[in-house]
Amino acid sequence: MFETVSVDEALLRGKRVVSYPVLAIIFIPIVLVFALFLKLEFSGWFIAVAIILSIVLGWLYWSIYITKWRLWAFENVRNVHELKKRAVKEKLIWADGSFWERTEIWSPEQKEQWMGLQAKFKQNDIFHNDVLVPAQVEVYYSKFNAAGTLLIGVLLFVVGIYSFISNEMGMVQWILLVVGALLAVMGYRHYNNPNPQLILSNDGVKLADGAFYRWEDIRNEDTKVVSSGKSSKTYFKFMSPDGEQSVEISELDITQARLDHLLRIYRGRSDNRFADTRNFNNA
Repeated sequence: MFETVSVDEALLRGKRVVSYPVLAIIFIPIVLVFALFLKLEFSGWFIAVAIILSIVLGWLYWSIYITKWRLWAFENVRNVHELKKRAVKEKLIWADGSFWERTEIWSPEQKEQWMGLQAKFKQNDIFHNDVLVPAQVEVYYSKFNAAGTLLIGVLLFVVGIYSFISNEMGMVQWILLVVGALLAVMGYRHYNNPNPQLILSNDGVKLADGAFYRWEDIRNEDTKVVSSGKSSKTYFKFMSPDGEQSVEISELDITQARLDHLLRIYRGRSDNRFADTRNFNNA
């Protein structure tokens, strides 16, 4: 078995042969049907059937080709734990036990091949250091996001003032004024905050309140997207001696993918340093 494919290469191929075709199968027919509807004005039932058919065909394509990709990827990639974790995060595959995972279509031969690959999950991933990652990275509030929040807040406040001048002061005007003021103040504070909100280094994690945790003292560090209604926020979570720590990174100048990469590198460096120290002491 020649495991010469990196996790990044496997994920990129998965998007090319699975994710992008699925999007094309679903949305291109829908766009065409709506374009034709504007010209031909046929029955709305035709649109409904076309949408349902596109979704079914997209799901069928995914169910067949995600299995092919899964077998190819997990056979040719060495670090299967990292591959699985990132594939779930990037919505390429679903978490174990989920309803959508059970919709994957497997032939008996493919199931047998997949069972043969399970032995790879008994091996720990091999750490590949990224020399471009410095010994320490400081994460600040995003200037772009802060400026956007400040601008929206000011606009809402101005609209509230204008509505107050033009009409009687009602509930809507109060909401505009209060929300606008809060957003403007928050955006201003974030934009002018000179302090890092998160520091990651070879030694550990430092939070905005000054609390510092060494890598050997924390576990289960990961990023997670939490949805609430139509909005969602991204958090960095880990277990520490003081309990679970949670840092919202949605307003910080770092992406989830970048933070995940830093966590893998710093954790790998720490684990390898600890292993080297232990081996030296035992020598």
